[in-house]
Amino acid sequence: MKLTFKTKDKLHVVSADEILICEVVGNYSRLVLNDKKIIIHIPLKRLMLLLPNDTFFRCHSSFIINLNKVSEFNLSTNKVLINNKIIVPVSLRCRQNLFKTLINILH
Repeated sequence: MKLTFKTKDKLHVVSADEILICEVVGNYSRLVLNDKKIIIHIPLKRLMLLLPNDTFFRCHSSFIINLNKVSEFNLSTNKVLINNKIIVPVSLRCRQNLFKTLINILH
């Protein structure tokens, strides 16, 4: 799935699979891709509606993660490791649902 995002001076065409995480940055969202970061003027709530819901999960009020990029979920610290390089917090409210979702993906 391809998504199009407008920044101040560019139009970015991004494959959903390239997105590792999305995070809140003030009134903006930062998309962290395999090879770059893009700041867009779309709140996470709206961004979540644009992303495929079977692949992306809002694990915290400030973060959306790509479930296909999860390397590890540390249940004692409530953090996920994305692509073996990015650590993202998981809220207590989302912890159980994320755990169940990851288990379902594996089976």
